[in-house]
Amino acid sequence: MLTSSTPPPFSEKRFGLLHTILCVVAVFALLLLGVVGWYVSARLHDNSVVRQHEAQARQRGEPVTLEELAAAYASVPDAANAAQPLLELWKKQDSGRWTAWLEGQPALPQEKPMTYPEGLPYLGPKTKPPERGLPLDPKAKTVVQEYLKEQSNHLAAVRVALQRPRGRFPLRFKDASNLLLPHLSELKREAQTFRIEALLATDQGEADQSLASLEDVIRIGQLLKDEPLLISQLVRISCLSIAVGGMEALLWRQPLTVPQLDRLRELCEQAKVEGGLRWALLGERSLGLHFFESAGNGTGLGRGAGPDDQGGPETENLAPALGLMKASGLLASDRRLMWESFDAAIALATNQTPEGLKGVEDLDQSVQKQARTFPPKIITGMVFPSCSKTQLKFASFEARRRAALTALAVERFRVKRGELPPALATLVPEFLPAIPADPFVDHPLRYVRLPKGYVVYSVGIDRQDDGGKERPVGRTAKNFDETFTVAR
Repeated sequence: MLTSSTPPPFSEKRFGLLHTILCVVAVFALLLLGVVGWYVSARLHDNSVVRQHEAQARQRGEPVTLEELAAAYASVPDAANAAQPLLELWKKQDSGRWTAWLEGQPALPQEKPMTYPEGLPYLGPKTKPPERGLPLDPKAKTVVQEYLKEQSNHLAAVRVALQRPRGRFPLRFKDASNLLLPHLSELKREAQTFRIEALLATDQGEADQSLASLEDVIRIGQLLKDEPLLISQLVRISCLSIAVGGMEALLWRQPLTVPQLDRLRELCEQAKVEGGLRWALLGERSLGLHFFESAGNGTGLGRGAGPDDQGGPETENLAPALGLMKASGLLASDRRLMWESFDAAIALATNQTPEGLKGVEDLDQSVQKQARTFPPKIITGMVFPSCSKTQLKFASFEARRRAALTALAVERFRVKRGELPPALATLVPEFLPAIPADPFVDHPLRYVRLPKGYVVYSVGIDRQDDGGKERPVGRTAKNFDETFTVAR
């Protein structure tokens, strides 16, 4: 029995405390539900955006999976495929390595070491490039002649192979992160050998032979035209740059006839890389998206695309973390960023204008920033290429190619008028339809008369006019232009 002095079992003070606690719990629960709801909604939206990108890509006929990429890597009839005789030729030199590659083995025997005579330009050990305007010194000339004599049968066989107009090497895209590409270094080596042949022909005043060798360099580079990989396209550019450098050396050393100048102009047209960057990014996107399929399935970032393929030991430690990210939905935002980034880069890839280059640079900065924000985008951060650096390399080559075409118009003017033009505008329209645009700035290519000869140039990657200053050889430098110089 309660007395008048006994407090009630549930006082107003206690009720107020309980009410406060319940309110806090309710608010916390609502906040938690809100956060969970936002998170689930965001991940569902990410997945929806990914499906939209994938559907749009397929509507455009673009490859998405590795199987689709392999199917898009156009087949070439045997009679038109220069890769086949080249591979047979390389097998004679290093049977074990090339047989292993053709059989699809996951690792190749170490390449047989290549030895070159001391003093051989471009390929020899510790060799400096020869001066363009000077004849080869007697010792270097002897080294070149002996080397080319030793290589004569090999070069003849390569030339026979290059009569086939296309190249399709046996790439195994399903190997993904372990995709082996030994043919790239071999093609670069063949291009350098033809460059040496062109150098000797130029030194001896044999312009037609030099032109034939430079044409073979271009053919080697263009064998990589259909390979949907950035590294392949960069090696392609490297080979074509060798040819442009050979053209510069030839024009530097001797005047050419109008038919020879026309042939050089045809070679410049054959050296176009239009569409190469876009095609490479489509391939890189398929490879990048494959890693999302591998994530969390026990193979880490495994190389295989099929059920029997296993990831390498270096990626196995990533499997638990990637599996957790996949289960939690964190990979959805990563995959979305991958799609959005690649689609933007692919759209900009064919835009060889200053605005296009600026757009790619902005894109790179944006992707790097987004990859570090929550939720983290680990895979995109690892596999998305630096598109601005790649596009700058394409733009630099295109600038030099356009400068070469312009220099050929200058040379045709000189043949007809007996003097150099005072300005590039003088070439239009008789010798040049229009002055080519500079890929780096909203301005045509520039032209400067030298005490002897001239230089046609683009302002290059720093966007600063350095008066036609050439890129230094063999070292990294700033403040240079993309030039084509004829000091004659």
